[in-house]
Amino acid sequence: MPKLKTPDGTELAADDVERRFAKSMAAPAADEPPAPAPAPRDVDDDGQAAAPAPSPDDARHSRTRTAKAPRGGGRGAPRRSAKASPAAAAPAPGTYAGAIAESLQALALTSAIVPVPGDLGVRLRLQGQVIDQHAAGVAKAVDLAACNNAVIRRGVESLTSGSAGWVLPAVIAVVPFAMATSQVWRAPVDEQATAAAAAFSADVRAHMEMLVAANVQSPAA
Repeated sequence: MPKLKTPDGTELAADDVERRFAKSMAAPAADEPPAPAPAPRDVDDDGQAAAPAPSPDDARHSRTRTAKAPRGGGRGAPRRSAKASPAAAAPAPGTYAGAIAESLQALALTSAIVPVPGDLGVRLRLQGQVIDQHAAGVAKAVDLAACNNAVIRRGVESLTSGSAGWVLPAVIAVVPFAMATSQVWRAPVDEQATAAAAAFSADVRAHMEMLVAANVQSPAA
């Protein structure tokens, strides 16, 4: 008949096991208060149980936890791009003074030779004289404004883009044309002027007839 062996090594027969089990079941209950029954849950109209009221401990832990962003300067943190200050980005004073002065000088020369008759021409030449006399001060003032104001700087750069050395030679190259034009409109129309105009017209007509004849002989050209 099989026997049961206890942890201390005692062997018990099947009859002893049944006898001890019956004895333990017949023993009086321990003197302990019964466990309380669970609290009933409220039921809504739709048949679902309502959520229990939160306890003080639950409210203490109901706050949303937010992770703090890592402070700058730590290892692996992105570095902030350093912005250049306006003083460092602005060009040094005198950057545009030379180009502005040459532009003013060219303007004064143009006003002196432009063929404008009458009072308007007189006022235009006098204005050119004023520009020539105050060119240095005006150039310094405009240069200072361009070095400290981006809008004025863009305007000055657009007017004096590239090397400013081309302005004055260009004006000087136009001087012979302007002087000749002024002489044509100021000189009286006499027999000599009429003969010169007729000779020029005849030369132009002869040249045009040569071009027409050349095109007729070689249509492909």
